[in-house]
Amino acid sequence: MQPLTLLIIGAQTYAGMEVARLGRAIGHRIIAVREGGAPPVDAPWVAGVQWEDAAGLGPAREITHAPHALIYCATTYFDDAEGRLERQNVALLRGLIEAPGLAASRVVYRSAAPTPVVPSAYLESTRRAEALLKDRHPDHVSLRLPLLYGSDRLDSVLGAAIVGLFASLHPTRFAPPMRVETAAIALLRAALEPEHRGVLHATEVATLGDALYAQAR
Repeated sequence: MQPLTLLIIGAQTYAGMEVARLGRAIGHRIIAVREGGAPPVDAPWVAGVQWEDAAGLGPAREITHAPHALIYCATTYFDDAEGRLERQNVALLRGLIEAPGLAASRVVYRSAAPTPVVPSAYLESTRRAEALLKDRHPDHVSLRLPLLYGSDRLDSVLGAAIVGLFASLHPTRFAPPMRVETAAIALLRAALEPEHRGVLHATEVATLGDALYAQAR
């Protein structure tokens, strides 16, 4: 596959870091926007990623080299302190997709599936973002991710066990937890494969992020 440039907004999030790592591992050029720039992670892949400080990448900043795709992962604030959800999930996203340098880029948005720990205000803000993308960027992909967990974060494993129990008791209401690697593979495939578009629910994301399924294609 020809190397492509992928711009990750919110690379400080659990999913964003994993997307940056996997994207670099399969040979793509990764521009990762994160609060504070490069993370304090002692891993070889970090040096292979171009890190940008989120404070220096405002919506009005000129983007001279349009990336193939914008992967928006900065959607993990649950509280609405001083309207933060609207700024983070909608206003910032609007500014980015309206930036001239990103007009032709594919847009992949990390949305959220209903889970026991996600407040309704957060879900509502992601739905407003989905509506914005449907109106302004009809070829976008919004992935409704559930709670993510991984073996490198033991607290996430414990949280996933608790949430998984609730999800098993209410399977039509809540999405079960998902491994962070599965979510990252799905986000990358949504960015790289043009046939995916619109809203993908958690079950669809799980299929898209199955590593063996991806290798078999």
